[in-house]
Amino acid sequence: MIMGNRPFAQDTPVQSAIQAAYRQFAPSLKEKTPVGRGSRRPKELEMDVLGSGLYEDIVYREYPWTHEYTAQAWVDLLTTQSDHIVLERQTQDRLLEAIANAIDSHGGTVVIEYSTVLVVARRKEGIGPVLLRTVVEADLAVFFEHRRDPVANRMAAFTAKDPNDRAAFSEHWQKLLADESVILRTILWQGQVAGHIGSFLMQGKREVMYWIGREFWGKGIATDALSQFLRQVTERPLYAGAASDNLGSIRVLEKCGFQLCGNGRGFSNARGQETDEVLLVLPPAAEA
Repeated sequence: MIMGNRPFAQDTPVQSAIQAAYRQFAPSLKEKTPVGRGSRRPKELEMDVLGSGLYEDIVYREYPWTHEYTAQAWVDLLTTQSDHIVLERQTQDRLLEAIANAIDSHGGTVVIEYSTVLVVARRKEGIGPVLLRTVVEADLAVFFEHRRDPVANRMAAFTAKDPNDRAAFSEHWQKLLADESVILRTILWQGQVAGHIGSFLMQGKREVMYWIGREFWGKGIATDALSQFLRQVTERPLYAGAASDNLGSIRVLEKCGFQLCGNGRGFSNARGQETDEVLLVLPPAAEA
């Protein structure tokens, strides 16, 4: 069972004033905040569950409702959202102050329209403990902690310049989530967020990447997750890269049908030096 609340935008003066605060202090969040979301989105949770091939007898329900927040109550709620949490502290403080002032200057309250979504399904027999689902805001804080791990960074090699920069992390992820060409999934292991997997276009070629939290290494999660992801993302050829000494990641890719197709060399932020890289491709079935 999956249940959650989706907020939706309304064309009101107070919500327009709140959007002005985002444009001024955190423009990367403007389209991701509850008051920045326009029309109702399709039943993507149902589509994810159905498209995963892991469930059957799927039932989907939506229950609309509204809630009126004071300025303080709304600001307190925003501080629990991961995309706000990872903002640089000074930016966060200025943004929340501006939002509170916008609400107070428009009567002191803001009404948010919600839809409670319920998805119930029966898990097919013989399915393992690894699941993929849509990325939700609460996942980002977990991803950030995974990405900060120095051991994981050194193994991955080609990482962010500063994995502890929360503002850069937040901006990067907001861009990914807003890009329709990017396909992202959260990896669950026994119900816990174990990492993420995704696919994106790079110079016209579709590539795949994944990141598993170090506490989940050695459980076969990466291979299972990638195998499931490749059933959802059917475009071929599909490319991937890894540091040449990242043997675990290379094995995962090869188990899922990727073949070595080239070598490269680039600067590793995590290692502070030039590092060898291998390139792999998952060709169309006829070429495999």
